[in-house]
Amino acid sequence: MRSRIRVFGWLCGAAVLCCVGACEPTKPPVPAVGWDGKIYELPIPERSATCAVAESAEKLKPCAEGSGAFGFWRIDEQGLPAYEYTLDQRSDPKAFYKHSRNKEPRTHLHQIGNDRLNGIAYNEGYVELMSQERGVTYHNRFDEKYRNYTGGFSLLEEDGVVWNTAQRWMPAEAKARRVFGAGYVTYITQYRGIRLTKTIHAASGDLPALVSDVVIENLTPNQREIRHYEYWDVNRHQAVFQPLRTKEAGDAGDIERDLLNKSFTQKVQWDAKAQRVWVEFVKKPDISVPAKEAVSTADLHPSPIFLAAVAPSAVVEANDLFTDQSAFWGQGGPTQPEAVKQRAQGSLLEQGEAFRQNAMFAMRHSLSIAPKATLSLRFVYGYLPSGHDASFLQRYADPETQQKPHIQRFQDKLAYFVAPDAPFLSREVPWHAYNLLSSVNTLDYFKAAVTPQGSAYLYLHGFDGAPRDHALFSMPLVYLRPDLARGNLRLIMGMTRAEDGGISYSYHGNGYLENAIIHKYPSDLDIFFLASMAEYLAATGDRAFLKEKIAFHPGNQNEFAGKRPSYVKDDTVLDHIRCAFYHLKGFVKRGPNGLIRIWDGDWSDGIVWENGEKYDANKSIQSGESIPNTQMALYALPLMAEVIEPDDAVLAGEMRAFAAELLEPIRKEFLGKYFARAWLRDRNDQPVHVGVGGVDLESQPWGIMAEQILDPAQKTALLDHIHERLDKDSPIGPPFTPGGAVWPAISQLVTWAYALHQPERAWQTLLRQTYHAHATQWPDLWFGIWSGADGFFSKSGNAWDSVATPMTDWPVMNLNQDAMFLLGLLRVAGIRPHRKGILIQPTGAPKTFSLKFPLVSLTVEAKSAKGEYTAANDGEVWLYFNAPFGQTLKQATLQTAQGTEILTGAGPLGKAVQVKTGEIVRYTIAW
Repeated sequence: MRSRIRVFGWLCGAAVLCCVGACEPTKPPVPAVGWDGKIYELPIPERSATCAVAESAEKLKPCAEGSGAFGFWRIDEQGLPAYEYTLDQRSDPKAFYKHSRNKEPRTHLHQIGNDRLNGIAYNEGYVELMSQERGVTYHNRFDEKYRNYTGGFSLLEEDGVVWNTAQRWMPAEAKARRVFGAGYVTYITQYRGIRLTKTIHAASGDLPALVSDVVIENLTPNQREIRHYEYWDVNRHQAVFQPLRTKEAGDAGDIERDLLNKSFTQKVQWDAKAQRVWVEFVKKPDISVPAKEAVSTADLHPSPIFLAAVAPSAVVEANDLFTDQSAFWGQGGPTQPEAVKQRAQGSLLEQGEAFRQNAMFAMRHSLSIAPKATLSLRFVYGYLPSGHDASFLQRYADPETQQKPHIQRFQDKLAYFVAPDAPFLSREVPWHAYNLLSSVNTLDYFKAAVTPQGSAYLYLHGFDGAPRDHALFSMPLVYLRPDLARGNLRLIMGMTRAEDGGISYSYHGNGYLENAIIHKYPSDLDIFFLASMAEYLAATGDRAFLKEKIAFHPGNQNEFAGKRPSYVKDDTVLDHIRCAFYHLKGFVKRGPNGLIRIWDGDWSDGIVWENGEKYDANKSIQSGESIPNTQMALYALPLMAEVIEPDDAVLAGEMRAFAAELLEPIRKEFLGKYFARAWLRDRNDQPVHVGVGGVDLESQPWGIMAEQILDPAQKTALLDHIHERLDKDSPIGPPFTPGGAVWPAISQLVTWAYALHQPERAWQTLLRQTYHAHATQWPDLWFGIWSGADGFFSKSGNAWDSVATPMTDWPVMNLNQDAMFLLGLLRVAGIRPHRKGILIQPTGAPKTFSLKFPLVSLTVEAKSAKGEYTAANDGEVWLYFNAPFGQTLKQATLQTAQGTEILTGAGPLGKAVQVKTGEIVRYTIAW
């Protein structure tokens, strides 16, 4: 159908122009014969009955297993996974879910995005646009109370009959389809012999816009005269940081945020030649604002918001442009807008108050559609941040780009995987990669494009963190998109305070650092940064990055402008590595038992604040110690030392020496089957040994990854205990405690730990931590099918929540579900950092598979493996190879630009390879 649309769009384009030009804008067109009264079916793709193994990693086959009750998975026209959403949320009780503020929540969300913004596509048929350059900002936030209906839907009128294409407001007799795809959402609505297909996707690259492609089909044998209205709202809503967002606190917080608009008026402008209308936010004369580059909690330099008609047939006259919300909706609302019913003339809204924002955009086209014919329109909706103009719109008027440019955006950037043991992973792996890549936000202050943690933290609280999450996400991004891994690392370095060398817990607004009330001194962030930086450098060989300069926070602001911590002499990336280590060693320090201190939290945000009757928070901050911090340091420091030794042998030696001091203290914390959790203090300042009465998952996996801590028998005992006590009875992976919540930031580390010593368990645990598993176990929960929260309860499948954070209100778009799955997959496949490079060593489970990431690919057969490494930059990369566990390596063969080389001997075998950006190194392994 898609190829036919392009042809029909151009054949009918001239007819549309003639119709628009010939009709007097003040007179309604002559009524057509109209609808013929017949019933026309709305074709829906078949749901696959089987789940066949794909022919190759990139050639997916349909697999509807694990679809849940809300629709089904299929393969779309571009060969990628798509979720066909079929539930009628208006009548089906399965649509409801736990929500702190909405008694009857029915909205289910899908994420689209590019390297700058996120589009939030709703099952009800509209799309919100959110960006984060200078703080979390919704440009068209849904607020039905004040008639802000977001946009991304159409209104049609013919012979006095008016209908809305959004399922929330469409006629009861209308038929609809909704497709959540990789890079797009498609809404198809059919009524009275007209089928309208609207596909919305983010503009390519980092452009600040969404593209709306509209295809209108006349299914009848009659000529049709249709008036089409493209609607997008203007409702700028800054989600400034608010620590409480549950129930009444969220309601009050929304009002507080809306009041920020009182500083501005709205000015609507129209460029008929460019076919673009926009709203500027004009600062009121009595309002003073900080400099645009200043650190600030709110953005008082708003970007203009625009809508443009860009298809060749999309010509809009002034009388066909509607910008006054009150006049357009009148008393009819989104089902029967008065301006549409009356075929009223449009007008530009007079400049006025931005509070409650009465501006909106609707563009009308009067279309004459021949029998059985198809017409196409295209619109671009977005905003223009500093440094951008509207010239990029021209590319979307080019007919060669009119068919799904999102294909160019994602298809060759995803991860792919096929294994006979789990054919559904062929769908799931690229979908996880898509979720990760479509989450990106560009941050002006930090000069980086990053993958935020997302979910309720970002979209409700209005802040993002912690750097431990950005660090963990960067690990799989190294293999998926190394430039985004660098972006995350730049963010962490930009969040390092010049004042004391500490990394802040979170950020919001324009570069404003936030300790979230209780996290002024988190103790683990240096270690996470060092671990992720080491993996990036080892896997890419990007030593030039070590010389790049990243200003310490606050950069050019206040009394610390241009300054840096006393630990360093410059602000290169290598200096940031040095700063993180010296801050860990000299500020975080070791405690009374020789372990790294816990301060006001390690991975667990609340560990020193919980159980107030048992522990004293202030005394624990002063003297408490963290077992997972110590374990992780023993993983990260030796690896980082190997990587940076050519650039700073002295620093590498100091890292090794500090790690050596941690070894005996951490060994004492192993209790025979598991590690204790921490040392805290009671009210009498006496030490309390936490986690000695049962296994706590937080303090286990890094004790395996730092392989020097335990002997083989102890590792087996620990992994067996995790499996028996936590993992084997949970349908979605190991929870923190028996029957508790599963958090991928820890549970996928268990996958990694298993992969090092018990590959079959690693494989089975990975499979249990899939959307497929969650949807199979709880098919009536919409979250957990195509996206999820950062933690699910293992007995109910519900997202966790708290008094402050209503995760249940936004239980999707948290990247831990996606990034950590990809990290677990890489480790199960046998790809991990090793010494100064990466080691490729199939684990043996599954026995055969094919994996492809943009940086590295690996295909494993019975007695051999092969793959490619595609250089992300110029430099020297070390590649190491080994046979699966229990097998003997015969040889490894490398094919480079310099020739072929055969490596023999006991594994792992390593070789330094000189590469240029884009150069492919091919390898084989035999055992």
